[in-house]
Amino acid sequence: MLFAATEITGIVAICVPVGGVIVWGVIHSIAENWRKAKTAEYRAILVQGMVDKGFSPDEVERVLKANDAARPRLSGKARRDSEHVCS
Repeated sequence: MLFAATEITGIVAICVPVGGVIVWGVIHSIAENWRKAKTAEYRAILVQGMVDKGFSPDEVERVLKANDAARPRLSGKARRDSEHVCS
């Protein structure tokens, strides 16, 4: 036999948690970057729409700053709850 049963148990006991942390890190990284990309996409759509409607650069900047300032105040759960109430 190449490995005894206790050696395999030890290897599995180490590999499963380490593998889980690595998988979690990869998934977290992908999700975070996807969120950033979608946020940038929606922001670009907003700016393009405002430019098409004739907003001045100062007005566009003011709207973007107001949006950025309002976002951190709501936690994820509070944001979901407020979106649910508004829809």
